[in-house]
Amino acid sequence: MDLVTDIKIRSLKLLDITMITIGFSIFCIGFSKWLDVKIGKFEKEEADKKKTIKIFLEILANISIIAIAGYIARNIVGYIPFPFDGLYGYQHSRVKELGGGSVFGFTLFLYQTNLRQKIDYFINRVFPTEETKKPELQNPTEVKK
Repeated sequence: MDLVTDIKIRSLKLLDITMITIGFSIFCIGFSKWLDVKIGKFEKEEADKKKTIKIFLEILANISIIAIAGYIARNIVGYIPFPFDGLYGYQHSRVKELGGGSVFGFTLFLYQTNLRQKIDYFINRVFPTEETKKPELQNPTEVKK
């Protein structure tokens, strides 16, 4: 393979990776926002009333839903055709990014406000530090006077 063809194939791969990443990102952002609405806003007062194991199980359930959504997203994005498949011998199906694990995980956790807050609450509840025991951190929604 000559240098020019190699550059063309690598350019196609970069374009393909970009399209795959955009597809995953759109799906993940939409799914994250939908899931946040369905689960509801994290309320510290409500969490204070729950047992630690229940909060842990809620986190696991949320992560399980994310895993199922990841499977669905990989299948959906995998069926989106790449318009330049076959050009210069390039094969869209061989792109590792179709697995989408890193993009999917990063985007989902970035936009899953409820899950991030619940995980932070859980960690601080199970492993309290001097910093998290401060009274002003016990209710972060209150405004200092």
